[in-house]
Amino acid sequence: MNKISDPLASANYLLAQREAFQNWSQGRLARWHQNWLGSLSLGAIGAAFCGLVSLGGAGLMAMGISTHNKELTSIGMGVGSVCGGLFLGMMIENWCVSSWCNPVINRQSTKYNVRFHRLPAKTLWGEYPQEKKTQLLSQMAQLDERWDTVKSTALALIDGSDLPYVWWQQMEEIVNWGLTEQQEQKLQVQQKQAFLRAQEHVQLQVHVPNVEVQTEHHVETQTDYAPKAFRL
Repeated sequence: MNKISDPLASANYLLAQREAFQNWSQGRLARWHQNWLGSLSLGAIGAAFCGLVSLGGAGLMAMGISTHNKELTSIGMGVGSVCGGLFLGMMIENWCVSSWCNPVINRQSTKYNVRFHRLPAKTLWGEYPQEKKTQLLSQMAQLDERWDTVKSTALALIDGSDLPYVWWQQMEEIVNWGLTEQQEQKLQVQQKQAFLRAQEHVQLQVHVPNVEVQTEHHVETQTDYAPKAFRL
């Protein structure tokens, strides 16, 4: 991602690169990420079936062990291992995709201030949910007037554009960053004001006396310069 240290500047850059990001999303790498990885899904029915069969295999293995039936134990162990492996593979499918493939696509997407996180590609390229839109607008409403241009632009885009989930997810992060910075600045101002009030309160209570500092002057008499022979 572009190293922008200011959240407002980051939001403006994201908006400025919006059309460039949309054009890039129609390119070869982005389309591959959408069509191939985005088509992979967990397959809840298949995963549930494999899980149940795996439990059944474990039950057969336990029964075979208890009855000293080696054949039943072997069958249960085989069925449980195979189905258990399939179930585990389905469970970690999305994690593997996001862990290995998202960093590859991030090398290009970060030019547009967009980063793909560890979520399924189908989700990242999908539609931004309505409840997420409401939450984002509620957070934007808490930002100060410096963000008015960003607010108005986002408001015009959020309910009608074809920007994917991943783009709005980046806007979420920037808005949260801006809110955190705004709260920290507000806290610093409050702490400074509290310090000044406490300082003024103490100054009103303490009466510092006027201390006159007397400097000792060494008076040199004439005898100080008289020859030792003439001193008494």
